[in-house]
Amino acid sequence: MADAQADPAAGGDIVVTGSRIARPSLSSIQPATTLTGADLTRTGGIVIGDVLNDLPALRSTFSQANSTQYLGTSGLNLLDLRGLGVPRTLVLVNGRRHITSQEGEFQVDTNTIPTDLIDRVDVVTGGSSAVYGSDAMAGVVNFVMKRDFDGVMLNAQSGISDKRDRGTYRVSGTFGKNFAEGRGNVALSLEYNRANLLTNADRDELTGAFSGRNQFQLVDRPTANSPKRRFLTGVHSFGYDNGGNFVAYNGGSLLDCGGGIASACLPNGAPRVFGFKPDGSLSEYNYGTDFRPAGSNNNQNGDGGTLTDRGTLDPSLKRYVANFIAHYDVSEGFKPFIEAKFVRVESFNQGTPTFGQGGTQGSDGDGGPAVGGDLSRFRGPDLFRQRLSQA
Repeated sequence: MADAQADPAAGGDIVVTGSRIARPSLSSIQPATTLTGADLTRTGGIVIGDVLNDLPALRSTFSQANSTQYLGTSGLNLLDLRGLGVPRTLVLVNGRRHITSQEGEFQVDTNTIPTDLIDRVDVVTGGSSAVYGSDAMAGVVNFVMKRDFDGVMLNAQSGISDKRDRGTYRVSGTFGKNFAEGRGNVALSLEYNRANLLTNADRDELTGAFSGRNQFQLVDRPTANSPKRRFLTGVHSFGYDNGGNFVAYNGGSLLDCGGGIASACLPNGAPRVFGFKPDGSLSEYNYGTDFRPAGSNNNQNGDGGTLTDRGTLDPSLKRYVANFIAHYDVSEGFKPFIEAKFVRVESFNQGTPTFGQGGTQGSDGDGGPAVGGDLSRFRGPDLFRQRLSQA
């Protein structure tokens, strides 16, 4: 009886906290994420598309690093919700469709949106095709711009990676003025961004540009129960060389001599390979660990092309943006506005070279075959001149 009659206040205090801060995403009927303009610039990044790609709902299909995967797309930042493809993600500005940066396309490059005028970004990850059409199957990303910016805002920043490369720079200025007791506003935003080129050669420990590729390599003839592959570093390819090479074989493959002269073959049955040095002389390869007997054209820690010494990790970027907005509220039902912009984006990336293969193997000065002779005495320019004279 004593426990039943205990003071109900002994259970502790109940604290209720209220806030006047609007949180529309909490009452939305679809899952939504909201980021403010400060959230986008707090990381120090100069490309808002790359910052948005850090959200779990977005996939980095067309980030700065991935924009080099196709011809003509370097520097683009296109948003891809849930990895369903950029054509299924609708990008709006102030709730309206925005002009594209690509002729014949409708996807919006986020590099064309002025950073300092962004008030917030609403990301709706639920399918909205019933409202907006088939290009909103994955969801909608809406950039809400500042409507009544008044004053002057200047920004300048620079950054560099911990490897002391990939420098980034950003300078911007935004100027706005309210008038007619707040019924009208004009604003101008100017912005310049620059990011330096980062190539495979700048990250040898990652790409193996000079030391050799890191990959799963066939090391023995596979059988039904054992694929015979191992993860190796320092992998080079026999068939490719930046200076050009000469393969002493009489078949159609680097894997065997094809019945050629015995002196042109190695004891493992593979043809000898000679590469041109920078001075034009020809010398025999260091074969390293030769995987040709296993059915692969690669070697470990030998000579030959890495195929990764050319290529881009992050393209260079120069971005010039001028944006002018103005509005005047004549009445509650009539609010004319003006939006004008100039955007120029310059991007550069480095691709991998192509290789020409095949052709006759040349001859010595007396017209005899070069295969089987002392190939080290041939110099690249001399050999090419002989081929031209024979042609």
